[in-house]
Amino acid sequence: ELNLNTTSADKAYIRQILCYETYRDAGGASSAAYPIRQHRNGAFYQVSIFVEQIDEDFLDRHGLDSDGALYKVYNTLNSSSTSRNEKKTRLYENWNDLKSLVNGIAFGGERYLWDNIDLPAVINYWAATVLVHDNDCVHKNYYVYRDTNGDRRWRMLPWDKDLTLGRNYTNTGGV
Repeated sequence: ELNLNTTSADKAYIRQILCYETYRDAGGASSAAYPIRQHRNGAFYQVSIFVEQIDEDFLDRHGLDSDGALYKVYNTLNSSSTSRNEKKTRLYENWNDLKSLVNGIAFGGERYLWDNIDLPAVINYWAATVLVHDNDCVHKNYYVYRDTNGDRRWRMLPWDKDLTLGRNYTNTGGV
């Protein structure tokens, strides 16, 4: 899969790249990102940002088990609904692991977090999120990954970093 993100809102061509590098430098798994010059019909078209897809290859590249559970999340991690999340790996099994995560966060208390979350990885993720001023990630735009066959702990993976470093969504119908 190839992800080429527009730079129409970021003429510095670097916002997304800096964000993914910040997550990487914070010690987390992060997509590779770099600018690409695009041509159409033999003429310059635009500069886009290539962003590595989060998939089994991404997991392997970062030393994470590609057979772990991977979900793309479209909520504040308060729903395990199949309409608010997208299961990316382990498609042969049910969604009980995600349901347990959502319920554990909501009702499991501190003990659940200590036992089931990769706390250093999640703390580093949130520290990087604050540094890049990402206000568009708390209700979507991230993945959760569980090392299902290893320590069984969950971590967060960054995604969609176009509204960062001062660029925010507005209520006027645009960005």
